[in-house]
Amino acid sequence: MAHQIWELAVTHQWLPSIPFAHTDFSLCEELHLLARNQYPQLSRIALLLWSIWKSRNALVFNNESTSPMGTLLRAKRSWADWMIRKSSSASTSSTSFSSPP
Repeated sequence: MAHQIWELAVTHQWLPSIPFAHTDFSLCEELHLLARNQYPQLSRIALLLWSIWKSRNALVFNNESTSPMGTLLRAKRSWADWMIRKSSSASTSSTSFSSPP
């Protein structure tokens, strides 16, 4: 099922077909790019993996089956919510630390 979900994410152009574009880099170099937040798709990958995990847990613990599309949609909603919160938090922190006129 995880493979189907990943393929849907690629088909819907939410993720690239090759998630790490720097294919000549070593794994260590890739991880350094991720750690320095120089990989723009990282949040989408993380939220897709989290959504797959939540679907797995729903099946194992509650016997609830989620479709691959439902799992992808959950990841997309989570990503959109996170981007909104991230942008509103950035604008709040930049205004709260500004000096008075």
